[in-house]
Amino acid sequence: MPPCLALHSCDLSSRPTCAACQHGKQVRTPDHTTITKKNPGAVGSLKAGQLAPGDRVFCDQLESRVRGRLLHTAGREPDKDRFHGSTAFCDAASGLIWVEHQVTLSASDTVNAKDSFERMSLSHGVSANLHHTDNGVFKSKAFVHHIASN
Repeated sequence: MPPCLALHSCDLSSRPTCAACQHGKQVRTPDHTTITKKNPGAVGSLKAGQLAPGDRVFCDQLESRVRGRLLHTAGREPDKDRFHGSTAFCDAASGLIWVEHQVTLSASDTVNAKDSFERMSLSHGVSANLHHTDNGVFKSKAFVHHIASN
C-alpha cells in the first residue's frame, strides 16, 4: 500500500498515533500470583453481638502531611500549632462516626479526643463501654492508664 499523504483518506490502522493515545490504550494485566478471598464467616465478626450503642467503639488515627488551620485563629497560627491529624471513633451498633482533629498525635491529645467523644456520647445518653484500638499511641502507658482508671 502506498504511503498516505492525506490522513483523512488513509485507513485507521496506518494512521500514526500520539504517545498519549498509546498510553491511554494500555491496560493492566493481573499477575495471577496474589488471590485474596474474604472468609464469609469472619465478615462482620467484630460487630457481632454489639446491639446497643456504646457496646464497642472502634478508634483509629490518621495523619495529614498538609497541616490544617485551627478553627478559631483564621490561619494566623504558626505552622507547628496547626492540625496534624485526627482520631476517628466509630460506634459498632449505630455506625456513628466522630472525628476529633488534633495538633499532635501524642497520647495526651488522644486522651483529650477520647474524652471529647465520650462527653458527646454521654450528652446523647450513650456510654462507651469498650474501645477497640489497634496500635500506635493506643498502646502507650498514658493512654492505657487513662483507660484503666476510667
